[in-house]
Amino acid sequence: MSREQLDAPRLRHPGREYLMFAGPLASAKKLGWRPRPNWFEAQSPNLFWPDDRAWCVATEIDFDSTLVAGEEALIDALLKAPGPEVWRIEPDTSLAADGDRVDHVP
Repeated sequence: MSREQLDAPRLRHPGREYLMFAGPLASAKKLGWRPRPNWFEAQSPNLFWPDDRAWCVATEIDFDSTLVAGEEALIDALLKAPGPEVWRIEPDTSLAADGDRVDHVP
C-alpha cells in the first residue's frame, strides 16, 4: 500500500478506523501487503457493499465471524448453500466462541 493510500481520509467508528476504497469486488483479492518481494499477505476487507447497498459484508475484527446483511431471499440462499458454515443471527446473538450454535464446545 502506498503512503498516499495510508494517509487517505478514514471512516471513524468508536475504537476503529477504516481506509475507504472503491472498485469492483474482484479487486478485493488484491488488498494486502508484500513483506518480501515474493510474498503477498492478503488482507480481506472489513466492510464491503455494492453501490445499491442491497447487501453488506462485515468481517468482525475481534471474533472469527463474517456477517452478511441483506434481503431475506439472500439470507435464505446463504443458509441453504453448500460451503462455509452459515447461521442466522439476531441482535442479541453472541459472536464469542461460546456463542457458536453450530460448533458448540462444552
